[in-house]
Amino acid sequence: MVRRTEDEVISEDFDLSTNRGNHLLMYILKARFPNIIKTEQIAHVNKMLSNVIEKSQNTTGSDDLCYSLIMSYVSEHSRQYPLDIGADYTVEQRNQMAEYLVRKHFVDFKSSHCTPLPADYFTTPWDIPNEENDFVFT
Repeated sequence: MVRRTEDEVISEDFDLSTNRGNHLLMYILKARFPNIIKTEQIAHVNKMLSNVIEKSQNTTGSDDLCYSLIMSYVSEHSRQYPLDIGADYTVEQRNQMAEYLVRKHFVDFKSSHCTPLPADYFTTPWDIPNEENDFVFT
């Protein structure tokens, strides 16, 4: 998903926390990862979404761990949504995973509502790879 950070139509007064894309992202993440996106994580992610999301914004250094946990879950179970991963996670582990999932599903673009989206934003979405794939989307 691409969120325009200076959108005057989809958000109120250019406030990123009111951007409607935030709600869509949370809806998708809650549906796909119901044991990770709990009430605490919704509040945590909403704070995160009040600011510009940088792809390289891995402040906790946990991206490799989060990826590994997802891959372990998929190899033991399936990659069919919703994934039951995270039922036994602590609040901190859920927060880290939620941040990772936001960065994997969301990218910010500094523009207003009607600015054409540059071609390099048209990329194949991230997906959880499986053993049958010869490639990994990142």
